[in-house]
Amino acid sequence: MKIRCLAFVIALCGAFALQAQNPIAPKDKQALRVMTYNVRNCRGMDEKIDYQRVANIIKRVNPDIAAIQELDSASKRNDGVFALKELAKRSKMHYTYAPAIDFQGGKYGIGILSKQKPLRYWTMPLPGREEQRVFLFTEFDNYVLCCAHFSLTAEDQVASVPLIFDALKDVHKPLFFAGDMNSVQGSPTQNALQQKFFALNDYHNNTIPGQNPTECIDFIYGFDNGNSYSVLKQQVLYDEPMASDHLPVFVDVKVNDTELLSSNQPNSVQMALMKRGYGMFMHFGVNTFGDTEWSDGTIPAGKYNPTNLDCDQWVRVARDAGFRYVLLITKHHDGFCLWDSKYTDYDVASSPVKTDVVKAVSEACKKYGLQFAIYYSLWDRHEASYKDKDFNKYISYMSNQLTELLTNYGPICELWFDGGWDKKPEEWQMPKIYALVKRLQPQCAVGVNHTIVLKEGERNFALPDSMTVDNKYAFQYFPSDFRLWDPKIAHKADKKQYMHQGKSYYLPFEHTICLSKAWNWFQKKNPLPARDLDELQELFYWCTDNHNTLVVNVPPDQTGRIREHEANTIIELGKRLGIKKDEPLPVNGQFLSIGAETKASSVLKGDNGLYGAQLATDGGMQTRWVAADTCATLTIALPGDKSFNKISIFECCDMKNAPDGFSNIRTNRIQTYQIEIWKDNQWLPVFVSDEPMGDCKVIRLLHSYQTSQIRLNITKASAPPSIYEFNVIDEK
Repeated sequence: MKIRCLAFVIALCGAFALQAQNPIAPKDKQALRVMTYNVRNCRGMDEKIDYQRVANIIKRVNPDIAAIQELDSASKRNDGVFALKELAKRSKMHYTYAPAIDFQGGKYGIGILSKQKPLRYWTMPLPGREEQRVFLFTEFDNYVLCCAHFSLTAEDQVASVPLIFDALKDVHKPLFFAGDMNSVQGSPTQNALQQKFFALNDYHNNTIPGQNPTECIDFIYGFDNGNSYSVLKQQVLYDEPMASDHLPVFVDVKVNDTELLSSNQPNSVQMALMKRGYGMFMHFGVNTFGDTEWSDGTIPAGKYNPTNLDCDQWVRVARDAGFRYVLLITKHHDGFCLWDSKYTDYDVASSPVKTDVVKAVSEACKKYGLQFAIYYSLWDRHEASYKDKDFNKYISYMSNQLTELLTNYGPICELWFDGGWDKKPEEWQMPKIYALVKRLQPQCAVGVNHTIVLKEGERNFALPDSMTVDNKYAFQYFPSDFRLWDPKIAHKADKKQYMHQGKSYYLPFEHTICLSKAWNWFQKKNPLPARDLDELQELFYWCTDNHNTLVVNVPPDQTGRIREHEANTIIELGKRLGIKKDEPLPVNGQFLSIGAETKASSVLKGDNGLYGAQLATDGGMQTRWVAADTCATLTIALPGDKSFNKISIFECCDMKNAPDGFSNIRTNRIQTYQIEIWKDNQWLPVFVSDEPMGDCKVIRLLHSYQTSQIRLNITKASAPPSIYEFNVIDEK
């Protein structure tokens, strides 16, 4: 790689009239318009080289910066014309050229057009066995644009990625990378690139071939280097099919914006959240030593006394289990702080064990290559200013503590707020708090528990199971980057668009579940069993599906370590799932039963709306079929030409609460049952059990079946049986 002096040319020609075409909205004054276009050396689909035609398209888009591919410079086939210089002159932009190879007496390569004169540029060769490829870096006052045209060979594409990552490792300005990647979303090349780049254009909008596009291989990315990218607009010019075999693409982007912007696409903070996908939640604090879930802030700090505190072990377990990040409780509702805060004496510094737990966990995350996230309770039952008539005093206290957390412990990928129910939503001054977080950590995703309500301005919470319609429900806490409803499970058809003051915003959902079978958040004195691996595996698949995320609570005990049996369970889950670092999270098979016609032998109280058979296959975890009898059948119609080899059943169990008010014991109603398929005009049992179902029954069949109907035949139950979801799955 070599720094070069740069010669620039400012185009001097007059304006050209544009053809009347579909309108392109003017961009926001604070946004940057980034374009990419493989111009095929300005040779159109009519085989005519027409620089003015391509320049007119560029002028029509009016980008601030544009990455251009397939450009000749003084080659024989171009009659000695320098294509990029012609485009710059005709579009009145600066140009930067990067030749990749010598070609027909001239050069062939890529280039960048820009309204602003670059500060510097450099180029770097990239592998290409059919022809040498090149990477172009151009730096401007407030951002960087890079361009490439990847090899046609997948191996060369993938080999290019670490070279690019290494070259950019010290770049801190917002950085865009654009070009023809010769690869589609989900390919090894895109999986590798998107370890550190966010795709800003919508890859569902195809770009090639120009006249009838069938795939997208042209991308515009934002670089994950601590900056955030909010996409205001993304567009492919489908009405420009003749100028090249590719279609032009552009995005309007705001960088490091402290406001949540209305959009129907995720911003870079949300893309990073969804890419992480799977985190370990850790509840630890005075409640651990009070053997309780919630406390009122009166447990003395001196009671916090772990005898063998080992934060390194916590994060090592998280790494071995395949988690991508750790979410640490820094302050729960009791107000006790796991760091030495100068704004309170109710913290670890006032306890027998003064270790700054936030620091220790953040450093362990760096050591083991995991991202670090924090939970902070809005509600504070200890801090005196919380009860002051002037609530601004507590807002100042909270802001000061958040500033400590967001400035002293390195990158924070996520901030999880809880306890908002104790005050009116507006009292929390979330716009002010959100802006503070984004100013200190632009890439930090902010969420508030119970994010969404049925109607704006009211406090009737919308359950995740009902969030199946876009733009129907509203924010309770605005702004938020993602939805929370601890510990509910989202619907399979979960939607992402939510309203605030007449505007629609994209919001993924983060699930929270407990590793403990008793659903306790803080660890108890007496060991409790972990959930069955089958249930954990199916919940993992469900909760990380549909661009949503999952955190699993694995709490340390009173010694300050994660218990061995829980560590073993969560690590075994990761192995069973086959989670691999820097690769997409594993997914379940194809569901054949969701939304299928479903019939039951009986329904409780005859109320099909509340307890009907269809609720066992509706894709929702808060709705359920309930029978009227202890012996009952549930019959599901299936596409007879499709195979399946797995069945998962979530039974609604009887629950008994523990003395702490949160933990519970689940007891199955269904005692004996069988799974039957319709074959040769009769019901054929393929699975028979005389044991209770457990919390989630997973039946892996030895070979695949096809049938027009499948039936759950319950032959014995302690009370009328109830099923949340009966899933028929083809697992490859």
